[in-house]
Amino acid sequence: MRGELIVRDLLKAAFPDVKAETERISTAALSDHRYIFVQATGGSAPHPGKVDSPTVEVICYGRGTKEEIGKFADEVTSALHRAWEQGSRTSHGYLARFAVALLPSAQSIPGLPQGVQRFSGTYAISTRPFME
Repeated sequence: MRGELIVRDLLKAAFPDVKAETERISTAALSDHRYIFVQATGGSAPHPGKVDSPTVEVICYGRGTKEEIGKFADEVTSALHRAWEQGSRTSHGYLARFAVALLPSAQSIPGLPQGVQRFSGTYAISTRPFME
């Protein structure tokens, strides 16, 4: 199971008007009103094929003030927490556990156009495959 794919699909469902990607950060990050990039940053597999425990970073970009994009990053965290509580499923599996490892925080990086904000949050999750 790929935890970043589960998280991406959950966020696509929660924010249908926002592009959410896992392959590479596209130019949409700098031009769209809101944009989400999800990547795995490590983890373990306590029961390979049955339970994976990845750490996933979610990076939110957006045009607006730091406060506005920070609020959006908090909404992303809430959407993931809600998906875990509700047992929401994707074709890649579902969240069996959800914890915030690092709260979303602003990241000032060189090259961001004026008015574009970037927030990053990290989540410790456990995933399980969807079995009928």
